[in-house]
Amino acid sequence: MDPVEQSRRLHLPPPGRPYWKAPASDARGLQYLSWGLRWFGDHPLPLSCRSGWTYFVVLDGAPTFHFADGGTSKAQAGTGLIFHPDCIRGVRDAKGRRSRMLAWIWADPPAHPDLRPEPGRHVAVRLSPEALRRVEKSHAVCRQAALVRSRGAALELARERLELDLAFLRAREGSGPGREAFRLERAIRFLRDNPRVMDPVRRLCEHLQVSPATLKRLFRARLGESPRAYAHAQRMRRAARLLARGARVKKVAFALGYAHPNDFSRAYHRHLAKRRKGGKRTSAASGRAGSGAPGPPARSAGSC
Repeated sequence: MDPVEQSRRLHLPPPGRPYWKAPASDARGLQYLSWGLRWFGDHPLPLSCRSGWTYFVVLDGAPTFHFADGGTSKAQAGTGLIFHPDCIRGVRDAKGRRSRMLAWIWADPPAHPDLRPEPGRHVAVRLSPEALRRVEKSHAVCRQAALVRSRGAALELARERLELDLAFLRAREGSGPGREAFRLERAIRFLRDNPRVMDPVRRLCEHLQVSPATLKRLFRARLGESPRAYAHAQRMRRAARLLARGARVKKVAFALGYAHPNDFSRAYHRHLAKRRKGGKRTSAASGRAGSGAPGPPARSAGSC
């Protein structure tokens, strides 16, 4: 059996700790709620994953999440997390240390793609005190609506789910370095999902709602090259993978947005020649460095 499926299990809280679990006949999308105090040092959650998308908010305390790959992440008060259904994780803490938390499990993924982690992964945000108050109130509304089987209650749950996603999305966009990292992640995902885009600067500016100058500063600061150069390099890497699998040049050209195969061939050969030339410069620089001679000056990446 698949290891993920072997690990898929809902571990209920210890006796006396509150939770709600949807009956099998409840098709409103909310599968589970839990809240209140937990002592994860005395009652740790073992490694497992769920059948739905888990939202977890730490109101007080600092429990540690540990993952199947051996990684760990301490969740300070104010941390919000969304776990993919295939994310295998557990929770632990020091003996006697308590945490106050909120948890939801929803059948459907988050409304916005930027809140959907890759399979086996999670996303984490830092919620402001105001956002924490909002999600705490939202959880209370969900607890009340979950107990009522009516169309009005179903609408309340749908509304609170959207409010929850909005709170997480606003926190993820954030400000300062966190906002820059979020923007860059969105930019890279856009380029990955849209390999046919031939005018990446304009399209990325529209997608991120930023100016060309802001976009250029973001890529230079984070990746050391311009957005145009990064997009071109990613396109050529994708081309290399497709060609290595035996794809025809014409098919690769059209898959990457080139109107004519000859245009793609010229771009690809220029890319290979530039890489070979760069490799030779690196080898020569290494030799000169060994002899005490200075290496060549660094070249700047292409511009926007």
